[in-house]
Amino acid sequence: SHPIALTTRHVGTWEDIVVEATVSDRRSLFPSPLRFLVSFDRRNDFQFYSSVDYNSHVTKLSLHMTHESTVGGVFTPVIVTTEESSLACPVPALFFNIHRECNPQTRLIHQFPLAPHPSQYLVAGLRDENGDVLITELPVNYRPPSGYGKEISTSPNVYNVDPALPVPRNDKNISSFSYNQCQGAATVEECGCTDDMRMSDMVEHCNCRRNVYAGSYSTAVNPHLYIEEFGRPLRPIKSVAIVFMIC
Repeated sequence: SHPIALTTRHVGTWEDIVVEATVSDRRSLFPSPLRFLVSFDRRNDFQFYSSVDYNSHVTKLSLHMTHESTVGGVFTPVIVTTEESSLACPVPALFFNIHRECNPQTRLIHQFPLAPHPSQYLVAGLRDENGDVLITELPVNYRPPSGYGKEISTSPNVYNVDPALPVPRNDKNISSFSYNQCQGAATVEECGCTDDMRMSDMVEHCNCRRNVYAGSYSTAVNPHLYIEEFGRPLRPIKSVAIVFMIC
């Protein structure tokens, strides 16, 4: 049997992904470069163009795929082989699963204008060049305020959790709270928080988050938004119409 090279890729709206294949011709005499054969379904759901690079005995295919639809859930297999490939080749064909949807590992992140290094969130009291506090410690079992007032929380998230102590802002019957990392724990130690969780912006680690970026009412905070995707550099979002801040 021969190995099958199977790769899964996701392409979001207006994104351009590149499927690449390289073949090396080991024949001592050959009349022309090897030609690639590409087959796939759902031809009308994607736009694509290709380019071929040839250098000595090596031929490289670059297949660019994109789409403009906001409807996800479309899938197409892409099979790449050559006209003269055979089962004697170490990898006779390349198989790609192309999904027309956002990569599930993609997330929206933000950085504050004077963003300290993540490790600096482990200690409260960091100040900027003007002496203003940048990192402050949250009260134990902190629940964010809401539009109903600072003593009424509508968020289910609890920060800097100590399961042995009561949770404030929980007597107005506006919303309930729930633990994530500290679910079932009786003490702080049983929560099992790590330094990575204490620095994390992920909501599933909010129970562990003790120190946060501080900003007074007189301070203009303009968060810088980025798209984070595994294996790719951060991509800045250059224009945003509306930003909803949800704690």
